[in-house]
Amino acid sequence: MFGLFKSKPIYDKFYEEHKLSGSSERLLSIGALLAEANQARDSVTLKSRWPAKDLAGLLGQSWQIFNKQDTVSLLEELLLLPSTGKNYPLIKHVIVERNASGMPDVVKELLLDGELYDHIDNYCGKIFTEKKMPVNEKTFDAIHDLAAWDIERAGLIARYAYNSGWLSQAEALNYLERLYAIVLNKYSGWQTYYLAFLKGRALFYDRDTNDSLEYIFTLKDLFSKEEYFCNRYIL
Repeated sequence: MFGLFKSKPIYDKFYEEHKLSGSSERLLSIGALLAEANQARDSVTLKSRWPAKDLAGLLGQSWQIFNKQDTVSLLEELLLLPSTGKNYPLIKHVIVERNASGMPDVVKELLLDGELYDHIDNYCGKIFTEKKMPVNEKTFDAIHDLAAWDIERAGLIARYAYNSGWLSQAEALNYLERLYAIVLNKYSGWQTYYLAFLKGRALFYDRDTNDSLEYIFTLKDLFSKEEYFCNRYIL
């Protein structure tokens, strides 16, 4: 969103002052795609580089949560993966069966005509190949579990709620630990997890074929720099 620090070291003074232990840092890949899209280098610490009042305002505006009670209620709901549960027929129709009937044009173009994959391949294909984790259209289409859509958003909410003073550090890390356990059960690696998030966003949220480009640019950045935790702490 702002990208104020893209040319500066990832492990800077702010990181050194606020870094977590390795056992906790591994959790910070959850919510990292969204956090980095909002503010470069903000995923490597639980403490955000944003002012707390700005994050509280963002949570209120985007999620209609304004206090601890609201936060806990929403996080517990997202931990149940409501998007994949209540939308299973839709996921089966579009993602599994690849049926375009009744779908908005943006869903057809992104998920059935291959525009989302093309965007990812154009911007991330080279770095994925260099890291010996290439993705082709067949393997991308085979990602059917879109739970990452709920998990990644819950991760960002837990992080921002901690910075807003609505969750303690222990509470925020506990939520991230619970989310991490779900990721371990569902995905073979962070790459698949983030790609599943992008597919979920395309199905449930995007209104234009270019809406996710910011997150695809961020995905490239995450895997291009070894300091980011999706590279340091392999799932």
